[in-house]
Amino acid sequence: IDVTTLITTVSELEQYGVTVNHAILDAGYFSEKNASELFESGIPFMTRIAPNKTIFKQAAAENLDNLMSQRYAYRYGERLVYIKKTKASVCNHDAYVYLCIDEDMFLMQHKKIMLDALDSKMNCDETDAVIKKLGAFAILTSEEVPEEKILPMYYTRQQVEQVFDISKNS
Repeated sequence: IDVTTLITTVSELEQYGVTVNHAILDAGYFSEKNASELFESGIPFMTRIAPNKTIFKQAAAENLDNLMSQRYAYRYGERLVYIKKTKASVCNHDAYVYLCIDEDMFLMQHKKIMLDALDSKMNCDETDAVIKKLGAFAILTSEEVPEEKILPMYYTRQQVEQVFDISKNS
């Protein structure tokens, strides 16, 4: 399981003389134990937060209503993403949650939800509650990052994963 391997991996890297300067983690690696260990080790980190995590739910409850505004709009390639940075406390350490809505995902999911709601005669309030969270995701960091740099930094993780995938499978 991903969440149980992080600290072991960092320890093994140190044994081989590899210094970990920064960790960019997929959501599967996030746990309070891992976050606490990274804070205590002085390793800055960045991770996507699963929607079922309390920190995601709190950020969403406080910020989703007004997020789709030009003041929070950023271009990432051809994507339009709304990003709002908020402070958070994680394991008694200051951290930052970057609550995001991907416009393309929102629109794609919105149409499907609305059509399903109309077909099944779903309650309007229930539908509105679901729609409010469409396209939303969050990134947690231990250090403050400018909003326009959060996605390019986070998605370097995918580039590294692709390099490992190519080297393992070729």
